[in-house]
Parts: sequence; structure tokens; C-alpha cells
Amino acid sequence: MSSSLLTLQNQEITDWKLCCICQIKTPNNNLTTQNKSLITYTQLTERLTRLESLHALPSSLKSLKRLNEGDGICKTLLKHNATWHKSCFNLCNEQKIKRAEKRKSTTNNDISFEPSVRKKSRTSQDHCAKLVSCFFCNKTGGKLHKVETLELDSKVRHMAIEMMETDIVAKLTGGDMAATDSVYHSKCLVSFKNRYRAFSKSTVTSSTDQSTHEHQTAMVFAELIAYIESY
Repeated sequence: MSSSLLTLQNQEITDWKLCCICQIKTPNNNLTTQNKSLITYTQLTERLTRLESLHALPSSLKSLKRLNEGDGICKTLLKHNATWHKSCFNLCNEQKIKRAEKRKSTTNNDISFEPSVRKKSRTSQDHCAKLVSCFFCNKTGGKLHKVETLELDSKVRHMAIEMMETDIVAKLTGGDMAATDSVYHSKCLVSFKNRYRAFSKSTVTSSTDQSTHEHQTAMVFAELIAYIESY
């Protein structure tokens, strides 16, 4: 690495004047200053958490502990008005996550499941019990559909974060819906989408005092995210 570059990536303390992900000071220090909103910080927190669970964090970010000062990652980023290089942020996009999930899925498929077929333990029975609970309403019974694609997971994840539905976000932190064998009632999914449509319309029509409202909401939601991360 050039002597003109300064890196603090091996330290536990984050220099918030630098890119929060790589901690490298480039000659022009071209950090992103736009689109730093509650939603962006929440999305980055959620994506980093998923990448860590897949053991696929960017090589420049050894541990998420550096981004958590005790109140949770999202609240810490908000408090310091964290910035990043565009290239570093792109290392945490959905495409990178899907690739990591695919690699993990391929690895898991190489494992023989014959022992689990022969022996039905309480763990496997508990797992089957989870399959009959709707992801949205948590109720059993009725016709349930299994989540088969990552596309549905991405859409639900996006809508949940936009609407700040912490109960849904909390469930999604455990992994994507397909990987966790989530199931749902069709009517519950439709209801969830309808709520998002209503939310989107209300967001467009109420555009006054947005900055003040977002600032007030940010700290409250950050508290909830911190609780979810510590759960």
C-alpha cells in the first residue's frame, strides 16, 4: 500500500472523518455526502449484518464491533453522520449478498442429509413446527406457501425497512426468507403489500417538514434497531 494512504482498519476505534468501512484516506478523500438518511443507514446495517453471518464482510472490515459503540450499529452511524467511499458501499450491495448466499447454499448441498432422515430428533420436529407458522401473522393453519426465491425476500425486506416495521426486520436478520424456510398466507402477503402502497402514497403527499420529522424519527428507530441487534 502506498505511503500516502493512511489506514486505521486494524484498530478498534473508528475515525469517522474517513470511510467508515475501509478507514483509508485517499488523496482526494472522495467520500459520499449524499443520500445519508435513516433508510440508508438502516439498509447498510442490515446488509453488513447479513454479510457477517455469511462470513463475507469486505476484507477491509474485519469485524462489525468497530462500528458499534454499544448502542447498535445503526445508531452509531447516525450519531457520527458516517460517510463512505462509493466503491466500499457497493461491496455491501444485494448482488454481493446473493453471491455469498449462493456460495453457502452450494456448500450446504454438498453435505449428506442421510443421518437426519434416519433419526427424527426433537430439533427436526421443532423445525417442522416453525414451517406451519405464517411469517407475517405468526398463525398456524390455512393454506401456507413456502418462499422459494430471493426476489420475494428482497421485496419484503425493502418494504419492511421503508415502513420501519421492526418485527419484520427482526425476523429478516436471521437470514433470507428462502434459507430460513419461511411460509406465508397469500392474504397476509397481499395485506402487507397494500400497507406499503398506502404508506408510499402518504409519504409522497406529506412532504413538508421532512428533515425535522426524519431527524426525530431517526433516533427512535435507531433505538429499535439497536434492540434487534442485541436480541
